[in-house]
Amino acid sequence: MLVSRAALSVWGLVLASAFVMARPDIPDRTVQAIRLPGEGVADPPRKVGYWAAKAGGIEAIDLATGKVLWTSTDPGKPLLATADRVYAWAGEFPGRGDGEAVCIRTLDAGDGKRLTNSDLFELPAWVKTGAFPGRAFTATASLNEDILHFHWWARAWYAGGAAPTPEVEKRARKSASAEVRVGLRTGRILGTEPLAPKVTEPGAAESKVGAFTVASADRLERDPGGRTVRRRTVEVKQGDRVLWKREVAAPAYLPLRK
Repeated sequence: MLVSRAALSVWGLVLASAFVMARPDIPDRTVQAIRLPGEGVADPPRKVGYWAAKAGGIEAIDLATGKVLWTSTDPGKPLLATADRVYAWAGEFPGRGDGEAVCIRTLDAGDGKRLTNSDLFELPAWVKTGAFPGRAFTATASLNEDILHFHWWARAWYAGGAAPTPEVEKRARKSASAEVRVGLRTGRILGTEPLAPKVTEPGAAESKVGAFTVASADRLERDPGGRTVRRRTVEVKQGDRVLWKREVAAPAYLPLRK
């Protein structure tokens, strides 16, 4: 059986490509978020942390001193930080009917100015990204060159005042999750894939980040109007010495609906 030189060349290219793809010395270009307690993220040198601010927007905080370097006025929650960019997600967008949508925002890591907004992508109609009884929403992200992989998980459960029947409770329980690929150069949504559901929301109450130990703690308090609200405090230590504490945004606490 004769094989042409052209065919041999094609097979040679295929084999060479397969060898390149399998080479272990070629680095994985995926950037994972350096996650901080309290739903924050850190920059690659682990010197600056980014959290949703108590008053709204996102704060950049020097981990060594607690100094607020800048505050972004755009609503959002931080997802991932690189040397020059901070990526955040924002949801809710009122006036869009029953369903909610989410967009990815790119901020300048130097001053917090918004550089871009991605296209909006729709969530299932029952999903709520903000405070709502019987709902939970959480998200993480990774970055591969100019594509951001946004991973979200949502849950729903019965949150009424009366004890539900088993059928009512079963109908109320829902879950959904997906990976959304966002092209950062164009802001366009490149695709969506299903994700395995999470048993618990990601995150930790305390973690070691470079030279620092970062911890967060939540507490419930009564506001002047008599409503129960959740407060969240971030604390940063170096060894046994507390460097600073600061209150950041906390998920809203909502009582059961009657």
